[in-house]
Amino acid sequence: MSTWLRSRDVRQQREASASEIAELAASTARLFPGRGVPLRVRLALRVYGRTQKSSSAAAVLYGMILGIWWPIPIAMILDKGRGSIRNMLGWFYHGSINAASSIDDPSKMIESILRMCGSLALYLTIWYLLAFAPIVTPLRAIRGYPGIPIPGRRVALLNRQASIVHSCAVAIIACGKAVGKSGERRVTEAHAAADGVRLIRQKLPILAYSDASPKGIRRKRRKLALSHSRKVAKILKGYEDRMIEASDEELKAIADSLLKIADRAANRRHTELLDADQLPASIASERESFRLAVGALLTLLLSASSVAVLNFLGVADGLEPVAITASLIVSAVIVFRGKALQKLESLGLLGGGASRSGGASENDPGNPT
Repeated sequence: MSTWLRSRDVRQQREASASEIAELAASTARLFPGRGVPLRVRLALRVYGRTQKSSSAAAVLYGMILGIWWPIPIAMILDKGRGSIRNMLGWFYHGSINAASSIDDPSKMIESILRMCGSLALYLTIWYLLAFAPIVTPLRAIRGYPGIPIPGRRVALLNRQASIVHSCAVAIIACGKAVGKSGERRVTEAHAAADGVRLIRQKLPILAYSDASPKGIRRKRRKLALSHSRKVAKILKGYEDRMIEASDEELKAIADSLLKIADRAANRRHTELLDADQLPASIASERESFRLAVGALLTLLLSASSVAVLNFLGVADGLEPVAITASLIVSAVIVFRGKALQKLESLGLLGGGASRSGGASENDPGNPT
């Protein structure tokens, strides 16, 4: 009985995928006579049909795990008993105060504080593994991110990657049905195409996070893919806004771009979904302004914390400017990473003092030169 049910499900999935591929081929032939559906796109649509049910079952299973486990971290945070996180933080706080006040030798005091920091870090790591790992791991598996090979992760990963191609196919089919039509039917199909484009735009970041390369390479590819996906999303937003009023020629141009995105997504060319001449040169600097605001807030927090620590240790005299400068550099590295020094120099926060002092010395009347 189970074998018959399984074979029936497989047959239904194949029939659904074949029907969608045939409909996409008909729309492609209508929009672009003489062109067919690329092989990789057809394979991706079959993968989407085969993995959809398994991915949904894995999502339901891990959703149940999340629903059962999520109160546990909250309970562990609110617990005040011996060995709880609040108890350990209190132990660390009072131990640091006692070490700073009772130990006269600075080297022994620093050694004692570092030993307590190591113990606290080990405890927080174990606490994270117990409290949050059962939440983070299933959540990442549902989202289709690569990682620990747990049941259902690979199916979810394949399904999330193929879902981009499926959404492109839905939008292309709607564009093909809208071309040559007028009145209510054209508006209905144009709305369906706009909904498909919106889904593509929302799913684009999935491609950047679905790379299963080694971690160092994955981080570089992810950065490039995210930057590219933002530019593509901006183009798709324009398509979505003008879809209702688009002419037949504009609908064909939109469908051509969507077919290109589907083909390149199926070929895992996540940083080349569209050609460079189709993309905007740059995106508005809203993200840059947000990073500057975060960097300023982080600088204030680190500066206040470092000055408070120096005052607590009684060594604040003469070290406050050093602590503030170090906080500024650390904040820039956290926010801007490899471009931290360039950003500080462009804002005049690093290296500007020397040039100003040099200019003052040249204009000084008492300068012998």
